[in-house]
Amino acid sequence: MKTIQKMIGALALVGLLTFTATASSTGESKSVKKAKEAVEEAAGYDWKTLAESAQVCFKKDQNIDQAMIWIEKSIEIQEDPFNLEILADYYASKGENDLAMSTYVRAIDAGRAQNFWYDNSHLQAKIWELR
Repeated sequence: MKTIQKMIGALALVGLLTFTATASSTGESKSVKKAKEAVEEAAGYDWKTLAESAQVCFKKDQNIDQAMIWIEKSIEIQEDPFNLEILADYYASKGENDLAMSTYVRAIDAGRAQNFWYDNSHLQAKIWELR
């Protein structure tokens, strides 16, 4: 009886480990899946959801091709310091400093166009770090 229980326990453990390995090998985190769902449910003019979803993917370094499409679409709908900074942060994380700096400058310009008193000190600090 004890050997049967041990065998069942061992089989259950093997099944659990196999399930865990399979679930983690799909490559996408829950947050990336939620980001995809958010984009699917978003309205066609919802630039902020596109930008936020791209940001999640960039931070997780997953679904990058789709995230680039989302961030470009977001900027096309509404050029805003928020979405431009996300794109610039991605460029900086990949070592593309020239693209990052020019995109940070675009973010500063977009912020000033919206509000002359826009506080861009955090963007200036990021540019300074890239020098």
